[in-house]
Amino acid sequence: MDPMTIGAIISGASALGKGIFGMSQMNKANQLNPQFAEYKENPLARQNLGAAQQLFYGRTPGMSQAQANIQAAQANQLAAGQRGATDSATLLALGAGSQAGTNAALSNLAAQEGQQKMGMFDNLSRAYAQSIAEGDKVQQNKMMKFQFDANAQNALRQSGISNIFGGASDIAGGIMQYGNYQNAKDYNKILAGLIK
Repeated sequence: MDPMTIGAIISGASALGKGIFGMSQMNKANQLNPQFAEYKENPLARQNLGAAQQLFYGRTPGMSQAQANIQAAQANQLAAGQRGATDSATLLALGAGSQAGTNAALSNLAAQEGQQKMGMFDNLSRAYAQSIAEGDKVQQNKMMKFQFDANAQNALRQSGISNIFGGASDIAGGIMQYGNYQNAKDYNKILAGLIK
């Protein structure tokens, strides 16, 4: 067997291998099924937000009881004054003093509650931010997984198509080269016959 025939056989085998490899890559690309892999939102973020909302929108714990205690103290003071007052002017003065003390105590209580609400608002803001961040993670995760799978599928398809067409091109080139070789052999025979 002449070297050209051996070269054509090797080239044909290589081209066939490329084609088979390309078909295998296309098959693998078809097996990939890009799907969203859902990130599950952390339930603690939602629970934290719920607790912060409940604390912020509700009455500050202990404030209702403190208010009731202040009012009870005023009522007890007035009751004691009624029992011990010798005239109405003394009772009125005691009532006015008691009301002023109660008003001051309630104002202090409201200021304390306002300060606590500011702290709770800070907690609520952080809980909202945490909840938003969890939602962003969910969306990012969906897009990242889908893009990864889609890119892998596209890369396999492109490589498979390239190998299939490369193999076909190699076969066609080998056939043309072999044909040219045969034509040259025939031409050389004709030329040799003419020279004799």
